[in-house]
Amino acid sequence: MKRKGFTLVELIGVVVLLGLIAIVALPPILNQLNNSKDKLSAATLKVFSAATEEFVDEHGIDYPIKDGNVYCITLKTLVDYGKLKSPLLDASSGDTIDEEAKSMKMTIISFNNYTYDLVDTKDCTEVRQDNESA
Repeated sequence: MKRKGFTLVELIGVVVLLGLIAIVALPPILNQLNNSKDKLSAATLKVFSAATEEFVDEHGIDYPIKDGNVYCITLKTLVDYGKLKSPLLDASSGDTIDEEAKSMKMTIISFNNYTYDLVDTKDCTEVRQDNESA
């Protein structure tokens, strides 16, 4: 009489094979997930950059400048002027970005040529373009 079913050796073989497949396949899958988060983070920076450029176009004459060609605008200012919507989320981690602790630093290189960086507000001290006293 024949018994139906699998032997212990066959079951262990299947478990080992599935384990090997997981070891080989898991790192590329995790890498792909991390890369997609980085791309989303770049997209978030593009949104912040576009909001900064729009804000500077509208309020550049009145807004404080650092070093003559660098605008430092807190994310809170962009939210207050309706250029961004609160709460701001970090695309990489999903954490909320502190609107007052972070600023967009827009450097004007030449006409229609700008660079943008997300920096700590304390590293982007604002000074007036003109020599007004406070």
